[in-house]
Parts: sequence; C-alpha cells; structure tokens
Amino acid sequence: MGSTFVPPEERETAVVIVVDVAGLDAVYREEFPAFHSLGIPLHATLRYPFVRPDDLDAALPRLTDVLKKHRRFDFSLTKLKTFPRTVWVAPEPAAPFIALTEAIEAAFPETPQRAFAEVIPHVTLVDGLDEARLEETVERLRPVVEPQLPVTLRADEAVVLAEREDGRMPIVARLPLGGDSSGTF
Repeated sequence: MGSTFVPPEERETAVVIVVDVAGLDAVYREEFPAFHSLGIPLHATLRYPFVRPDDLDAALPRLTDVLKKHRRFDFSLTKLKTFPRTVWVAPEPAAPFIALTEAIEAAFPETPQRAFAEVIPHVTLVDGLDEARLEETVERLRPVVEPQLPVTLRADEAVVLAEREDGRMPIVARLPLGGDSSGTF
C-alpha cells in the first residue's frame, strides 16, 4: 500500500459517540474497510467537520464544558435503514444525539456548517455505494444485522477523532458526558 500524505490545511476532526457492538463492527470492517483502515471506529457522528487538528488544544476545554452539560444516556440500535448510497443503523431515541450536535454547533459557530439541514442520528455500516447496489447490499446485510437488533448501549463519553498526515484518524481525546442526573439530554 502506498503512503498517503494529507497536508495540514486539509486535515479534519470529528466528535463522535463510539458504538461498541462486535457483530456490527465486523460488518463495518468488512463492508466499509476504507474507514476502518483509517482507525475510524463504528460510531454515531455528533459533529463533522469539527475544528482543525491544530486548533484542538484550544477547543477541547470548551467542548468538555459543553459535553458535561449533557447527561449520559442509554440508546438502542433498532433498524437497518438507508440514505442514498449509505446503509446505516438507527439509534433511538434520537433526541440526545440531536441535542449534543446542536449544543456543539452553538458552542463552535466558527466551525463549518453541516452538509444537511436536518440532524439524523445514524451509525453508518457502509457508505459510497452505487445506487444500483444499495438494495442488493441491504438484502445481503439484513440477515446478518437484524438478528443483532435491537441492542441497547450506554453513551458515557464522546470521543474526538483527528486526522494525521498519513490519513489515519485515530481517537485523540475521550470526553465524559455529565452525570446521570445532571444536565439535559
């Protein structure tokens, strides 16, 4: 495999909730190897793009304050769904994910606007499919994914992923959500 160099001005970061479900992670590794090989864990995105990696040291205290105002929460992965070119699993309830996304955006108005007007929490299993392959992929994944659903998880923290010069995007910070009884969703 050839080496990749990502110039500093093109490097990105993301704030995500990691989804630790071995069976779904296996599907993600097999179906979306490009992301997995970059060190990007199976996750639900809260904010992408976030700040530039060079700006993370300054941003992390503010992000920590935002996250502490939102309590930890349980959620379930419930259904296999699609967007154009994407197969994903729905986390429910959606409200805590939406509240976190909106709070991060409000605290960081200088970050780029998200691509879509509506926040739709999702855990991507495969992306970048040709439209013609979407239904075939769903039908192939349905008997593998649906028996694992629903699965209930706990969101105790958000993590920050930061792209390096080699293109990998490992976890660089783990930031706790607030206690069970403090804060909002």
